[in-house]
Amino acid sequence: VLFRSGDFEHRLIGHLGRLLEDAKVPAGEGELASQVHVGIERGLRYFRKENDLARYCEIVLLKLGGWTDQDHPQPAVQMLQSKAVAPDVRLRNFERWATLRRA
Repeated sequence: VLFRSGDFEHRLIGHLGRLLEDAKVPAGEGELASQVHVGIERGLRYFRKENDLARYCEIVLLKLGGWTDQDHPQPAVQMLQSKAVAPDVRLRNFERWATLRRA
């Protein structure tokens, strides 16, 4: 489904809240809502479908601890922007990068 603002942000907050809870990652409701808002805004630079935006947000929150005022490092931005690569592959590569970066 192509991204349409509507209730996507609300549904994503609920989805990510459950994932964070399952992963034992503390997140206040206000902080999570703020992070999801930033995540959608930044994710729209790379993706247009809700499932891709949701996956991007999952990776950043669970693997990188969320968004800051800094953008992703240049290698990650280039990986995410590469329109020659399918979105699911870009997301797999980004997740791999995020996992290695945190290790």
